[in-house]
This record gives sequence, structure tokens and C-alpha cells, in this order.
Amino acid sequence: MMIMNLRTHKNSGKMKGVSELVGNVLMLLVVTGLISEAFLFGMPILQKRMDQASVSYTENSLIEVADAFEAIAREGGDTKIRLESQSRFGTPPEIKITHDAVGYYLELRGATKITHYAPYDVPLNDFLESVKDGEEIVGTLGINKAIVVTGRSTKLSGGIRNVMTVRPRPIRSPSSPVITLIEITPARGKSTKTTLPTVVYVKKEGERLESRLENNETLTYKIISLEVGFE
Repeated sequence: MMIMNLRTHKNSGKMKGVSELVGNVLMLLVVTGLISEAFLFGMPILQKRMDQASVSYTENSLIEVADAFEAIAREGGDTKIRLESQSRFGTPPEIKITHDAVGYYLELRGATKITHYAPYDVPLNDFLESVKDGEEIVGTLGINKAIVVTGRSTKLSGGIRNVMTVRPRPIRSPSSPVITLIEITPARGKSTKTTLPTVVYVKKEGERLESRLENNETLTYKIISLEVGFE
């Protein structure tokens, strides 16, 4: 009788050990499955959120640059604005001072995996409608921004190229035929092309008045010149 009880005790001990082993294996499989599911479904969402945060951060930085341009144009003097970057893909964003038929402007090129704009310029800090290349839209004093930040995108293999610009816009007074235009010129002795992080240098160079005949109307242009470069 004693032998039978001892054997039963031994068998129950073995069964308990097997049960714990099976339980541990099942728990490992469940945890592995949950982690795999999190990576499969959660990572794209996380990546999208990080992309959105990175692009939003760059937008806000360029809006700060635009606000600084307007402040220096009104008040004079000079200032420096540091531009950071939260880009996680390849090379950091490139910024440069470029020009077209309208005049000089800042252009920033970066890349993301998901976040993108339309294939044409979308205003980010103004109520003006989207604009075509080389098109000059006159805003209204007290309503529109004299410096407009825009964004556009191009889809590439493996990612998306985002192009943001900081461009002056003519602003007309509703009560008089006066149009104020902030004119950007490359600063002497400063770089006109660099990558982020960088420092944008802005200085008021001067202002002048010009009379122009447009659509049988004589308009007075108040042109404020700003020197812009990178350090």
C-alpha cells in the first residue's frame, strides 16, 4: 500500500511538471503573438504619427521664419532664427535661397514615408488659395500674410518628397492704391544653401517707393528689402 501511494505521488509530480511546462509554452506563444500583432498593425500607425509630427514641426519652424521676416520688415534691425529638424529618413532637409520670375524665396526639401501635401502649393499660414508656379497673388492688408508658407509633394519610389517654401506676397491696402512688397535678397557674405539644423539670418536693408501703371491704374509700390542667408 505504501508502494502504491509513493508511485501515485511520483506520477502526480511528473504531471504537475508537464502542466507547468505546457503552460509556459502557451504563455510564450500568446505573448509572441501579441508582440507580432503589435508590430504588424501598430508600427505603421506609429510611423504615421511620427511622420506627421516631423512635418508639423517643420511647418511651425518655417511659419516662425515668415513671422520674423514680417517683423523685421516693419521694425527694422536684424535677427537670427534657428531651424531644427526631426527628419528620420536619410539625409536631413535641405534649404536654399532660390528665385523665379517673381523674385527670391526660401525653399526647403525633405522626405517622409507617409505624410504628404497636394501636388501644388498649399498655403500653410494664410487664407490665399493655392498658387501655380510663377503666379503672383496680391493679398489684402489686415487679412493676408505678407510672407506665405506653402507645401507641396512629389511621390517617389520608397517615399515622398515634401517641398515647403517661404515666399513674399504683395499686400494691397483696401483704402488706397498702395501695395507693400517684401523683397528678399541674398545676404552678402552668407551661405545661400545648407541643410538643417541651421540658422537663418535676416536683416532689413532698406525700402523704396515705385510707381507702376497696371490695368490703366497707377499703383504705388512700397518695396521693403530684406537680406537673408544661412549661418
